[in-house]
Amino acid sequence: MNTNDISISNKAKFLRYQNGIAYYAVTVPYSEMMYSFPVPLNTMRDEVLVAEKNSLYFMDYIRQAIQDGTLLKEAA
Repeated sequence: MNTNDISISNKAKFLRYQNGIAYYAVTVPYSEMMYSFPVPLNTMRDEVLVAEKNSLYFMDYIRQAIQDGTLLKEAA
């Protein structure tokens, strides 16, 4: 999977917070599978955790999760 698989118009949804990391999820349009990725709060500066935001905002985090192997398929 790569970032091109995730539509720019797709939304990332907040899942949970644990140990200084917010977890968001995106649904890959062609497969309808949901994948989660970590967003370390210390990298967010003055941003606010929101329930839903355009996935384009999270592309750096998604790209890093793909490289690190931390882009995980969520249970349905």
